[in-house]
Amino acid sequence: SGPALNLLLDIHFTREAWAEAAPIAFSLSQHPDSVDSEARAELFRRRGVIAHHLGNRREAIESLKIALDIEPDNRGAFELLTEMLEGSEWETYSDFFVRLQQVLEKGDAPEALGRVKRYLAQHAEQRLNLNEALQSYTNAIALDRDSVPALRSLVRIQTRMRDFEQAVASCDEFSAGASKDDAKLEAQVLAASVVLDKLKDVDGARRRLDDVLKKVPQHIQACFVAAQAAFLSSEWARALDLMETVLAAHTDELAASERSEHHFYSGQIRRIGLSDPEGALRQFAKARELNPVDVRPLKAAALILLEQGNWSRLEKLLERAVKGAVAAGGDEAAAPFLLLTAKLWLHREEPSRAEDTLRELLERSPGHAEGKHLLVQLLQDAPQNRLSDLDALVAQNVFDVDALRGLAEALSATGDSAGVAWVERVRDVVTGQVRSSDAAVPLPRGQIRREELIEATRPKALETGFIELMRTLGAHMVELGFSVGLAHPSESRVLADEDVEAAAGLVTRALDFDTARIRCYSEGPSGPAVHVDFENGPMALVELAVDWTEPTDSRKVFLMAHGLALTELGTWPCQYISPADLTRLLWWLSRWHQSGSPFPPTDEAEWIGKTSEALQETLFDLLHTEGVELEPLRDPQHAQRVANGLEHASSIQADRVGLLATDDIVGAIDAILIVETGMGLAQLENPRPHLESSHRIRSLVEFSLSAGYRRLRAKSLETEG
Repeated sequence: SGPALNLLLDIHFTREAWAEAAPIAFSLSQHPDSVDSEARAELFRRRGVIAHHLGNRREAIESLKIALDIEPDNRGAFELLTEMLEGSEWETYSDFFVRLQQVLEKGDAPEALGRVKRYLAQHAEQRLNLNEALQSYTNAIALDRDSVPALRSLVRIQTRMRDFEQAVASCDEFSAGASKDDAKLEAQVLAASVVLDKLKDVDGARRRLDDVLKKVPQHIQACFVAAQAAFLSSEWARALDLMETVLAAHTDELAASERSEHHFYSGQIRRIGLSDPEGALRQFAKARELNPVDVRPLKAAALILLEQGNWSRLEKLLERAVKGAVAAGGDEAAAPFLLLTAKLWLHREEPSRAEDTLRELLERSPGHAEGKHLLVQLLQDAPQNRLSDLDALVAQNVFDVDALRGLAEALSATGDSAGVAWVERVRDVVTGQVRSSDAAVPLPRGQIRREELIEATRPKALETGFIELMRTLGAHMVELGFSVGLAHPSESRVLADEDVEAAAGLVTRALDFDTARIRCYSEGPSGPAVHVDFENGPMALVELAVDWTEPTDSRKVFLMAHGLALTELGTWPCQYISPADLTRLLWWLSRWHQSGSPFPPTDEAEWIGKTSEALQETLFDLLHTEGVELEPLRDPQHAQRVANGLEHASSIQADRVGLLATDDIVGAIDAILIVETGMGLAQLENPRPHLESSHRIRSLVEFSLSAGYRRLRAKSLETEG
């Protein structure tokens, strides 16, 4: 009977006997109308929990969705469902949560509605639709005045947008409106953290924290932030007292990573401020034990042992740390520990042990750039014996500039001039410094059309995914010397042979980063084709990658391209990108600060302006290093708008703003589509028409073939001469 089955289900569910509970829950769910809506929702929630524990993901998700359809404010069903959907395709489930929000908006369950709005805001944030996320978090707080998670998310975005004063104001407003004392205190501590970390106002942060600590002397986060403030003020005793207060009073409440953080800072206080090396070492050891994959405590301990000259103890410490990192996080987690170990062996002038360590590092993490760089440097020290090693590194990745440089020097030491010429030719092409027609030894010529290229790379792409597709494309272009024509359907031409090898090096290097999340499919290309030339190579292959992915995956490509533009580009040595590229990137960034609408239309212009300051500084520095004097814009009014915008958005002085403008590149944005798509098109439901618009704009430019490019290079060479 129903009551008996319900009782039996209660027993099995309480005992977590999932296999026994499953058929009972299924049987009861076949007659849901026999009970009220609350009981039906709980039944399907339980069925979802049972299926989740038994590994039946699809049944669990569907059962939880039914529970929420019946009872939209069922918190247990909502929390388990969102936990299960973490990392899933947002588009697959977005309609359900939007519909759930609409239902809750008509009801009387503000806390449940706030939870849904926070969830929708998180996904808006992941898609870089920050204004939508800000509004959603603000709405969630309005529905639940004590929602600290919503406040933290709101402040995270505001600090990300460098709007620190508004972040503090949001905390103050939240604290004033919250009904629970705990929520008020959390908001006050969060405000103090922003004041300290972002506004660098130690006294202001301390005043806010004093108010919290008067009410709750052992408040965990308040003590921690107050200790940081004391640390910055060199008040070592107070900083240590605050850290120990937290550890003594809240050890059982803190997660292992949080306890590790406290021990690490306690060790730093002892090492830097109290001259207590042994006490510091004990704290660092506790921190490593609690969080074996955090390399910071090991680095700090190594500094102490280096000062003491205690090499034997340091060696044992390093060995234990590597083993602990591998056990806790696998081979990748061991990489920073092995890199530190190698550097310490180099410091001790034991290159053979450093080499062994670096080889272990690259065995565990083959793509580790700094480890490979150090190994190349070591191999160059004895080139007559290391040609095979260097050659192997080049064979692994023909685009590794450090390995190419090392191989050239090693060949030079043996008198192999032909080998040196070959390596230098490849290196110059890979770095985009010359076109193949200008290289000392011409590359073999050839042509392959876009369709042939895709057919040739399809098996590799399907087997290994997106990044291998990129590398395979690069191999076809550079190693085989093919001239690749990726032409728009409206254009019958294939680009000039002289451009494509340089484009290949730029493209493959630019996209040599982890994109394991992108999946490739056998349906083949769809939509308009793209073309590759020297200036827009990176974006062209990103667009080609979109042809290989599901439409719902295209945003991921764009977001990764955005990350490349704002994080990787600023750290590249200047030989990795031409002055022309740098000039045009700087010019494009300035577009976001002009009066009028930026292109493409987006709400993120202000955020880009604020976060691009460091990148703009880097671009100026690299252009200066290259010896390129940039002409001012010909249109004085336009130049003034750009200068005013840049001055407003960053600390760059208006008189430093010089941007190249010739008749050939007015309106040029083609090389900078990485940023454009990452920040603008990522928010659009259908980015394809905007890509087509970009193609039309690009067709007006063709900067790499223009007289403007030749004039710029000639001027650069004159300056260098």
